[in-house]
Amino acid sequence: MGEQTIAYFSMTLDTFRCLVPQPTIFECYTPVEGGNEEWILGDAEGRIYSLTLRDQELSFTKLGEVSCTLCYSDQSRQYPRRWYF
Repeated sequence: MGEQTIAYFSMTLDTFRCLVPQPTIFECYTPVEGGNEEWILGDAEGRIYSLTLRDQELSFTKLGEVSCTLCYSDQSRQYPRRWYF
């Protein structure tokens, strides 16, 4: 995974590539249950994407964004962190 291109290399030496519409730095990824044909990717800006390999073609789709609200504590109370998806 690069900032502008994602490439997949199979065991049979097939190569599949797709261009990322907006250059980004990917920070995390995980396969979706049920096989290695779909992954969820996250970038440094909080955007979440889906990457799917089907019929010898990579499909790249933006799913949404994650935003975070941090609440700080004072000496008398503690406020929880809140995560919104």
